Amino acid sequence: MLWGWLGKHHFMQHDLSRKLYHYWLDNRQGDNLPSLDLFPSEILEGYDGCALVFKLRQGEIILDYTGARNAQVLSSDLSGKPITELFPPALKSLQMSLIMPCIQQKIGMVRMSRVWFGHRHKDVEWIMLPVQETATGGTALIGLSLTFVDFDDRDYVTVGSTMVERIMRQNFLSLGQTVDLSVLDSHSWAVLDTMGAVVALDGENISHTTMGLVGDAGLVATKVAHANVLAVARPSDFGRILRRLGARYNLKMVETLEEARLILQKDMVDVLVVSEALEDISGLELIREAQATSAFTACVMMLDPRNEAEDTRVIEDGKFVQCLVKPVGEFALRKALDDANQHVQEHRRADLSEPKV
Repeated sequence: MLWGWLGKHHFMQHDLSRKLYHYWLDNRQGDNLPSLDLFPSEILEGYDGCALVFKLRQGEIILDYTGARNAQVLSSDLSGKPITELFPPALKSLQMSLIMPCIQQKIGMVRMSRVWFGHRHKDVEWIMLPVQETATGGTALIGLSLTFVDFDDRDYVTVGSTMVERIMRQNFLSLGQTVDLSVLDSHSWAVLDTMGAVVALDGENISHTTMGLVGDAGLVATKVAHANVLAVARPSDFGRILRRLGARYNLKMVETLEEARLILQKDMVDVLVVSEALEDISGLELIREAQATSAFTACVMMLDPRNEAEDTRVIEDGKFVQCLVKPVGEFALRKALDDANQHVQEHRRADLSEPKV
């Protein structure tokens, strides 16, 4: 039964994640974990410089090995330092709650996050699997941190930044073990809820009680959860509400198609806002381009006023388009942006929940 489960449901999207998983699986002997000795640097180098090794030392999860690619993008050397150094102080306890069970209970995890690389956002898949340290008899973790787009010389992850990571989904892998996730207290759940994260065990979402969040962790979680909004329009289209929109969303505003297309190609845009008429093309044409580029971009189009124009919403084949007639009020625009972002997040969560074989 255990081996059948392990062979079918790994909930991984990246090919290298699957490669590591199957190597780990092939070297497991019954209920015994594979030995860390089976993952020397020669093996780890076969994972595109993205491998990681974590060891438990005096209650801290230490980063013992970092692949060259991951080391290259970090703003400081974390070798021999706690993994929590990667995250802002307000989120360190949450990160410990999400990683420590893997060591203490000999389970695995697959996490999908959105990470800011200094010039653009990227989806990052983390995988961690338990292995046995021969020297100590304790449990270590073999892991990967992988992106789905090519490396760029501008990639740069600022260690400790509040904008480093937004957790979207973490799936704990029981690997045949009994799992206790009580370490995730109400505060941790509140932070995860604020980010819009989903936590699952073997693909089944974990239910919990929702509560409000205050303090520094709440501020950080709220900041990383802001929708990435690209507006292609004249500032006058937004009037006096532009500054307030900038405080509520991660807002980029451009007036030319060239700038808009460059951002859509290079970054992850949750919501695109366009005017009906843009230079020599229609706003609808740019919407089609954006949704052809990314399945996870919702769109809001501001229509020029005319007798037949009316506010409408179309959701078709998972694509979201909301039309608003100018002049657009602040409440109506905020609601449209929030609804569009909610659609995107639900669409992404549904995609991440699908087992990848």
